Parts: sequence; C-alpha cells; structure tokens
Amino acid sequence: MIKVTYIDHMGSDLSVVNAARVSFGKSSKMDMSDQWGPPKLKDKDAKLIKYLAKHKHTSPFNHTFMTVHVKAPIFVARQLQKHEYMPWNEVSRRYVDDEPEFYEPDHWRDKSKDKKQGAVEKVSPSISLISM
Repeated sequence: MIKVTYIDHMGSDLSVVNAARVSFGKSSKMDMSDQWGPPKLKDKDAKLIKYLAKHKHTSPFNHTFMTVHVKAPIFVARQLQKHEYMPWNEVSRRYVDDEPEFYEPDHWRDKSKDKKQGAVEKVSPSISLISM
C-alpha cells in the first residue's frame, strides 16, 4: 500500500534544486567538468536557488533535512501532506504525462449503524470504488 524509499539526509544545494524540480519529474547533477576541482553546482541550478529564496519558496529548502520518496494511494498521501514537519513536493500531472494508478481495496468496510465512528467488517466486494 505504501512504499517509502530513503533518498538523502543533511543534503546540499543539489538537494534543494532536485526538490524544486520534482513537480516536473526532473533532477539535476553536479558539474564535474573540472577534473581537479570539487564538483560544482551548474549555473542554472544556482539561479534556481536564488529565485526560490527571493520569492520565498521554502519547501525545497526543507529537503536538506531529509528526503524520502513516498508512493502511496492519494488518500494516504493527503493525510501525510497535512503533517506540519513534513514538507511535500510531488510530481505534477500538469507537467508530466503518466498513466494514473488506482488503489482498490480487497474488501470494503461500511459505516456502523449503531456508532458515530466505527465500521462494520466486510461488505460485498462487488462495490466499485472508481466511477467515471
């Protein structure tokens, strides 16, 4: 149901750049053109960081603390997104063409008739969750 993959912790400027580009499904790498010098951030990536800071786009900067990739059903992802200490950037279907995946549970629990909160166990698995 949920898959979490560790990416990085205590990241770098590159972590900020890659977190900012996640909505486009893209990432960047360090410039390794100088074989004797340390790897450097590409000019376009340095400009992106300046833009993010100037316009107060703070979410990508939070990814230097810890970055994980989460694959979860949309209803679970929205609950995780509400967490105050977990900044959330996601691939945007507006920019990336991808086939949607749907989660269909093995069985459905109906609401209880005698409690305000709670559920009764199995209901017929013939209930369709996806209607279009």
